[in-house]
Amino acid sequence: MTHRGGTGVSAQDPAVRAAQLDDQSQEFWRAHFLRESTRSLSSAAAHLAGGEALEALYQARQARFFVEAMLAQAVAEARAAGHGWDRVGEALGLTGTAARGEYEGGAARGFVAEAGGVEVLARIVSRFYGKVAADDVLGPMYGEDLAGAAERLRAFLTQYWGGPRDYSPLRGHPRLQMRHAPFPINGRAREAWLRLMAEALTEEGLPAPLERMFWEYLVDGAHALTNTG
Repeated sequence: MTHRGGTGVSAQDPAVRAAQLDDQSQEFWRAHFLRESTRSLSSAAAHLAGGEALEALYQARQARFFVEAMLAQAVAEARAAGHGWDRVGEALGLTGTAARGEYEGGAARGFVAEAGGVEVLARIVSRFYGKVAADDVLGPMYGEDLAGAAERLRAFLTQYWGGPRDYSPLRGHPRLQMRHAPFPINGRAREAWLRLMAEALTEEGLPAPLERMFWEYLVDGAHALTNTG
């Protein structure tokens, strides 16, 4: 099958497919970073108004992580649109050389950078799936696709928290609820998933504020994906 116009390029050509998936996902990630940064800033303002300055600092720091991730995405899109580093740097208030040094190659930003790099998330995911294989509840649900599931989760968490954009070329728009719909996820499965994630997270030993951010996200996500009683 070829594209209209007789280009002879297969619709399944890996480069074309990757570009299509990446395009599909950009709107999701823009909305995600905007939503999370806005939510955290609103929470920070509310805590400040209530005299809870330390909690306000925590929420403002989380907002900063998502703003930094949004900046990195904006830089990537500006470069993809053909803008040179001098123009990008001007928009950021940097020289072109400084902008290139800071953003070229999709270096980890925000949460991922402060946690210690993409290797940290890879270790957490690896520990988690090592436990899944031996778990009576989750093991049968995953079957033999543990390696594939681990890579997809690693890529998603890396991009979600401001690391390189590994997930988009693989899967496009996350569509997490749709992708999980074929699997009956009840309260027992959810709690087993969270228990093993908690163990993996504790074993990694992240700084307390980062561990809290990560754990709160996992809890929210696990409840959102529960689809049966």
